[in-house]
Amino acid sequence: MTQHKSQRQKFKQKRARPLTKKITENFLRNSGTYYLQRFPASTRQFITVMTRKIDRSCRDHPEQDKDACLKILNEIIVPEFQQLGYLNDSLYAKALFNSLENRGLPYSTIRTKMKLKGVPVELIAELIDTDKDEKIQNLPDGLTPERLAIIKYARKKRLDKTTIETNKLLGRLARAGFGYDTAKWFIDMNDDVLEDYTLHAQLH
Repeated sequence: MTQHKSQRQKFKQKRARPLTKKITENFLRNSGTYYLQRFPASTRQFITVMTRKIDRSCRDHPEQDKDACLKILNEIIVPEFQQLGYLNDSLYAKALFNSLENRGLPYSTIRTKMKLKGVPVELIAELIDTDKDEKIQNLPDGLTPERLAIIKYARKKRLDKTTIETNKLLGRLARAGFGYDTAKWFIDMNDDVLEDYTLHAQLH
């Protein structure tokens, strides 16, 4: 019995999480570079991720001064990465916006997703306003940016309004962030007109 208990304890010790390394400037620089090579991020998102690393390290090494570690991150690493171009909120936000817009998501959903990624709200507003103005100038009569988005979304998701029950389709569109009026417009749209709009959406 004692032998089995000893074996279980040894097994648990082997599976125990290794201690996080102590925080140094080089550790934050190297781990930050590695993270950004794998995951593009906004400055805010990057700080959040690196702060978690600092939290874990300080739990494993209580003698560390967390405020001093955060100071290294915020006053040395972040400005350095911004100067090198590793952190560029404008470029990151533009790429993220283009990706979400290409999926046919409405502006409300794009705004929410970009906020969750730590993109500054003023940058989100600027991208949305610019995109909206460009679309309004080029869209045919009867087609708005929101309507264009729902057509693109339905095409990407292969939502055939002739085969999906109306309430189910309304629910799926609502979960994607589309308002009732826009969803109803899409469902009620004449098939020939919708086909013309779909061709237009493929070009935008």
